[in-house]
Amino acid sequence: MSFKALLFVQDKCEPCHRTLNALSQAFDKSEFIHVTQYKDPNGNRTAEAETYKVSVTPTVVVVRPSGSELGRFKGSSQMPPAFFSKLARFLNNANDEQEREDIT
Repeated sequence: MSFKALLFVQDKCEPCHRTLNALSQAFDKSEFIHVTQYKDPNGNRTAEAETYKVSVTPTVVVVRPSGSELGRFKGSSQMPPAFFSKLARFLNNANDEQEREDIT
């Protein structure tokens, strides 16, 4: 398992789509981004949204290899363009370190 960013979205959420596009452009390794629905087809929060106590979209939750939360950013206004490149560098570096530890 590796560090990852869970992006909680809703279908008709323009800020969610902008956030996903920005994340996709910032990351060269898209396996670190996991797009997660905030609500199920019945309008209830999904199990992952409940687990991480997500209350708005878009929300990015950065998760450690253990599954515990490292940090979060809620709403597109908290995610300026520099945020995406910093998050990409962090996850790429953290996961490179994790791979080296797994090998030794």
